Amino acid sequence: MEKFNKKIILILSLFVVVFVAFVLYMTYFQIVRAEDVARHEYNKRLWVDENKIERGAIYDRNGNLLAETKKD
Repeated sequence: MEKFNKKIILILSLFVVVFVAFVLYMTYFQIVRAEDVARHEYNKRLWVDENKIERGAIYDRNGNLLAETKKD
């Protein structure tokens, strides 16, 4: 019976350690690395803002319109 209790305590301790490590890891990203994560190029929130940018029209040397930004 005592071996069984030791195994339960060992497994419970392992879960607690993993949980604490996970919380510390997430805290690190929320507090320390928040600015880097927010400005990272793979942040999809930045892609949405990029699509809202209105670009100017492109004309050829004769003044003919080649491309323009269409609004949704």
